[in-house]
Amino acid sequence: MKLIFCIYLFFFLNTSLFAQEKVDKINIKAKASNLINFRLGWQLPWTTQAQLVHIFKHTNILKNNGLNAEFVQADGAEELTNSALEDNVDVLFTEDQSAAKLFEMDKSWIGFSRLMYNRSSIYVPIHSKIKALKDLKGKVVGLPKGGEIERIASEAIIKAKLIPNTDVTITNLPMSKHFPLAGQSDKKSPKFQNFDALSGFDPIPAAIEAVGLSKTIYVAKVIGLALANKKFIEKNPTFIKKFKKSIAEAYVFYNKNETSANNWFLKAAHMRSFAPKAWKIMKSIEPNFKKNKASQMILDFSKEDFINMQKTADETCENIIISQYVSNNY
Repeated sequence: MKLIFCIYLFFFLNTSLFAQEKVDKINIKAKASNLINFRLGWQLPWTTQAQLVHIFKHTNILKNNGLNAEFVQADGAEELTNSALEDNVDVLFTEDQSAAKLFEMDKSWIGFSRLMYNRSSIYVPIHSKIKALKDLKGKVVGLPKGGEIERIASEAIIKAKLIPNTDVTITNLPMSKHFPLAGQSDKKSPKFQNFDALSGFDPIPAAIEAVGLSKTIYVAKVIGLALANKKFIEKNPTFIKKFKKSIAEAYVFYNKNETSANNWFLKAAHMRSFAPKAWKIMKSIEPNFKKNKASQMILDFSKEDFINMQKTADETCENIIISQYVSNNY
């Protein structure tokens, strides 16, 4: 009798466990099917937004907020814009000039969140006699031509009452060449070989300054945005709220785990380690690095942001009213 009872109990328990296992698998599939799937376009070498993406990749922040991302990597803003135009992404991280150009080419995109501020700077060798923009008269500036860096540098030169390519020669120099150029130049020279000054986005300018090879004579604030396709948002009306919460939580993670986030960025971008001072310089322009809680993160655009984005649009596009595409209320 005892033997029969034991056999019965064994089969009962195994059947129950098997049934529970099936229920658990069904629940897991149900939870997975409830996630909002989206394609996120991002830029490999662009600091801060890249760290946020790597945090998404290495944590459950997106999943915990009901999201699941396919990460679409680009080497720069132009490549990312093309991905958007070819319908290869649903959401993307970009800067204000590229956003304005995308709005001009495709009316189906909107800006729904401030992402970050990034530095675009003009810098000179540490022993240069150049102290201000006005001192660039008759000098040569190296920068990546054809994009926002050139626009910002030209605007700064004009503010100093100089004429780009007349009073100041602007020569094409990709960002990948800046660090080697600074490192190979004579440390006591007032020039970076054939260049009197360089201009570009972080992280490279900050990294060069951090090792004592340069000094900065001008800094502009570049606005990073999160954009989304309208059709995607119409199909997923809860996405924006969930994603902005995810961005805020990624910033919290970054502020508590800076070394890990930075190392993920450097490894993926195949960059050498930066001096600790470099990260401090890069972070100086972004207020969210000083916050401790997700609820404190600043993801809304300020009045100044709207003014600056409209100014950028006016300089690079025709008839683009930024407030028709970018809002804090989506």
